[in-house]
Amino acid sequence: MIRNLVQRVRGALRDVGIGHKRSSKWPAVARVFLELHQTCAACGSATRLQVHHKLPFHLHPSLELDYDNLVVLCMGRNACHLLIGHGDDFKAFTPNLDGMLGNLFARKLTLPAARLLALASRVYR
Repeated sequence: MIRNLVQRVRGALRDVGIGHKRSSKWPAVARVFLELHQTCAACGSATRLQVHHKLPFHLHPSLELDYDNLVVLCMGRNACHLLIGHGDDFKAFTPNLDGMLGNLFARKLTLPAARLLALASRVYR
């Protein structure tokens, strides 16, 4: 019961200050996207998965539901959503995330190197 209350409060506060209201379709789109992509795009983990917008929702609200703008990242042991998707700061985003994930997949980049690259290239807006 307390966990449910905490989740409801977090959900209510999640979009405060971003300037755009989430689409009512977002929960369904995120759920289906997670069903289609069941591992973290950065490390391959299958736990604590979250849908991440490559181009941030607050800057590109028209891309909120666009599958090409979504990627699954984890918040488990490797915390890829925070460390790679946001460069270790949820107020920032990582430009060229697709390129970084491609290099990880091709093994041209290690996970620690990707974290450093995301940290060095993060953008605040």
